[in-house]
Amino acid sequence: MPKTALNLLLVAALCLLFYSAACFLLLKEKWSVFIRIMGAANALYCLLTLLLLIVHYKQITYLGLAYFLGETAIILGLVCIELKTAAKI
Repeated sequence: MPKTALNLLLVAALCLLFYSAACFLLLKEKWSVFIRIMGAANALYCLLTLLLLIVHYKQITYLGLAYFLGETAIILGLVCIELKTAAKI
């Protein structure tokens, strides 16, 4: 994966980290909306990752492909948990 694509994913992941940390530290109630936003943002991150995999497919090793697909699968699992949790709140 080219360095510019990795930097884009890094910036997106850091934004998600700061949003999640801010929600955890600052919110005391009405979490449902913010959890849904986090779930949607994580889903968009997965779409961005898959798009970058398609665009840069010829430059990615099998190990790199396995890493990014595994990461995407884990995050999509978290998206399901986030959305189910938000629906219960």
